[in-house]
Amino acid sequence: MAQQILLLALLLSPAGLVTSEALKYELWGDSWPDNSENSLHAHVSRLRRQLRELEPDRDIPRLLSEHTSYQLLFTDEEVDGWRFRATVWELHKRADEMPPELVAASVRSALADWRGPVFGGTVGGSICRVGGRALEKLRYEALELLFRAELRCGNHARIVPELVPLVTTYTPFLQRFSEQLMIALYRSGRQVEALQAYQQVKNILVAHGDAPGDRLRKCEQAVLTQNSVLVSASAALHAA
Repeated sequence: MAQQILLLALLLSPAGLVTSEALKYELWGDSWPDNSENSLHAHVSRLRRQLRELEPDRDIPRLLSEHTSYQLLFTDEEVDGWRFRATVWELHKRADEMPPELVAASVRSALADWRGPVFGGTVGGSICRVGGRALEKLRYEALELLFRAELRCGNHARIVPELVPLVTTYTPFLQRFSEQLMIALYRSGRQVEALQAYQQVKNILVAHGDAPGDRLRKCEQAVLTQNSVLVSASAALHAA
C-alpha cells in the first residue's frame, strides 16, 4: 500500500517535484515514525527498483531525487488517468460539432479504462485525495456527456439502467443525472416512474438540506403536463 501511495503522490503532484515532507504526510499523515526519513528513503528505493525492473533498457531513471524532493518522469500519454482527462476535455470542446453517435462511442471507449473505484480504492494524504476527487468529478462529467449524446441519438431505453444507480446518493451531479433519467423514462413510456424518480431524488436532496433546482422542477412539470419538449432533441440539451 505504501508503494501505491508513494507512486500516486508522485503522479498527481501538480508541481512535478514533491518534497520529502509532503510525501511523509501522504504516507503517515501526522503520525510520522521516529525514523521517518529513513523509512521514506527505503520506500523510494524500493519503488525506484521496481520501476527499473519494469524497464531494464531505459537510459534515464523514472524516479529522480533532488535535494529533499523527488520527481517521477512520465508523459500524460503514459498514464491512463491523464489520457482519460485529455479525451474528456477534447470531447467537451467538440461535442456540439460532432455526431452524437460518435460522441457516445468516444465517451464509452474512454470510460472502458475505469475498472473500479478511483486508484483502486487506495487512500493517501491530501495530494491523493484531491487528485482522486478531480478524477471522480471528471468521470461524472464524462457520464453526463455520454447520456446527453445517447438522448440525442434516441437511446433512452438503453441508458435508464445506467442512470438509476447514479441517482441513489447525494453528489454534485445528482440533479443533472436525475433530469436525464426522467427524460429517458418519459421517452420510454414510463411517465409514472419518471415522477417517482423525481420524488426519490427530492427526498435525497431534502435529507441533505438541499432542494430541487429550477431545472429539475421544470422537468417534473414537463412530465406532469406531458410537454412535447421532452421528446425533442432540445430536451436532451436541456438535460445536459
